[in-house]
Amino acid sequence: MHYSVYATFKALRMEVDEGYVKWLKYWLLFALLLLAETFTDVLLSSSIPYYYEIKAGLVLWLLSSHTKGSWTVYKKFVRPLFHRHEKEIDKIITTEHKLRFHNTLNLCTKLSKYAATAVTKISLKITETN
Repeated sequence: MHYSVYATFKALRMEVDEGYVKWLKYWLLFALLLLAETFTDVLLSSSIPYYYEIKAGLVLWLLSSHTKGSWTVYKKFVRPLFHRHEKEIDKIITTEHKLRFHNTLNLCTKLSKYAATAVTKISLKITETN
C-alpha cells in the first residue's frame, strides 16, 4: 500500500483531469488515514475520550465538499511532506525494485537448477530400470 500512496502523489503532480485529481486526492488521503489509524487506534482509543466520535468527525470533515478538508490536508501537509522527501523516496523505490528483480532472478535460477537436477535424476532412474 505504501508504494500506491506515493504513486498517487506522483500522478497528482500531472493534474490532467480535475475529476481524476479529485478522486486521486481522496484515495491518497484515505490510504494515509488507514495507515495512520493502524497506530492511532491502538495507542489513542483507550486514552482519549470519544476517540471514535472524533475520528468519525474527522472523516466527515475530510469528505465534505463544503469544508474541503481533504484538499486542506493535502495542500498543507501531504504535498509538502512528499515534495521534501521525493528524491529519497524515489531512490528507495528504485533500489527496492532492483533488489526484488535480482532476488526473483536468483530464485528462478535456483529453481531451474533444481528442476534440471530432478529431471536428470528421474531420467537416470528410468534408464536404470529399463
